[in-house]
Amino acid sequence: MSKRFIKQQIGTYEVEVQDYQYRSRPPVSVRVSGTVLGECRNSFGELCYFYKSAEAMSMTEGLTKAKAIVAQQQ
Repeated sequence: MSKRFIKQQIGTYEVEVQDYQYRSRPPVSVRVSGTVLGECRNSFGELCYFYKSAEAMSMTEGLTKAKAIVAQQQ
């Protein structure tokens, strides 16, 4: 099985959309990660990371979902 994927940087967020071509569930996974507000640090001075995932039926729908996730965080 071949895997197709898109990786994009949107602001401080990294977006990954990958088509696993599953048949029994939505084939496309959506993962969004990045630093919270681009600069948040915890009490140890480490960057705080945001992470969220979703599923989609196509690569285009997956990219749209990823952009919506990023828009909610900004």
